[in-house]
Amino acid sequence: MQITTNHNKLTATTTPLISFLSLPGLSPQPFDLTKAQAVRHLDRRFASYVTANGLPHLVNKAPDFRTLIDENIRDEFPPSATAAGKRRGNRNLYGAIPHLRQSRGKNSALFFRLTDLDIWFDSRYLPAIAKRLH
Repeated sequence: MQITTNHNKLTATTTPLISFLSLPGLSPQPFDLTKAQAVRHLDRRFASYVTANGLPHLVNKAPDFRTLIDENIRDEFPPSATAAGKRRGNRNLYGAIPHLRQSRGKNSALFFRLTDLDIWFDSRYLPAIAKRLH
């Protein structure tokens, strides 16, 4: 909370929680994409990548980014994984996708930033699959 004075009048403003969730080097933009919008954005990025790099045979073979996101955001070490000695999810392959999880009763909503998705796609996803694409 920040308190400022303006002509003998006190004004209190709060800093949104989202500003504290910014990771170094990532975008200061708000988390404004839903999971469905993030999936569509990654699909478009993949299609533009294969078109720009002369890989037309892969245009219709885009990965299922919804499943990729679901696996990426899951808890890596639930009790069953700890007992089995295995990690869950795919963060070890593709790195973590920055996201915000917002509670809604029993469920939670996921939000993403456009620039964070672009950074993740270019720096983590493409290098991980580059050998399989060519």
